[in-house]
Parts: sequence; structure tokens; C-alpha cells
Amino acid sequence: MAGESEERSQGPWKIQTTASRHYWSTVERSLSHLEKTITAEGEPRDVARDAWRKALRDAALAAFELVCSRETPRQLRAFALGRAELFRKPKATEETTDDE
Repeated sequence: MAGESEERSQGPWKIQTTASRHYWSTVERSLSHLEKTITAEGEPRDVARDAWRKALRDAALAAFELVCSRETPRQLRAFALGRAELFRKPKATEETTDDE
């Protein structure tokens, strides 16, 4: 993992670039799920949408795991907190209507 340490020493912008490239490359390999979501109707559309969302989630997790160190207890805690935040469910928001 010498390349991994070398990459981290080049600064946060390098880590962000690596994560971003990995994420988008992974997403591009999953575009068939998006195409199925767009063209499907009814229940198959729901299945395709769920597959697309899972592909996006998996790509985000893979990119996060790629660039986050987990070598010390402090890094492990930060990784766990970051991962939890990455997949935190959004708080319910108040719905507004177009009448307002």
C-alpha cells in the first residue's frame, strides 16, 4: 500500500480527485440501470430504479473506502463516522404545496 500513503501525502485535492474519478468510473459502468429506469414502466421501473440507486450507493461507498485510511484507532473512528454520515437518512422535511 505504498502508493496509497504516497497519494495521501499529496494533499486533500489529490484524495478528492481519486475518489471522484473512482466514483464516476463506477457509475459509468452502471448506466444500464439508469437506461432501464428511464425506459421501463410499472413495477419493472421500480426494480430498475432500486438497482440504479444501489449502484450509486455502492459507487459512493467504494470511493469512500478507497481513499479513507483505517490504519490507526483514530482513523478507524473517523472512517466509521464518515461512513455513517454518508448513508444517513435525510430528516423529514415539511412538504409545501404550490398553492402557497
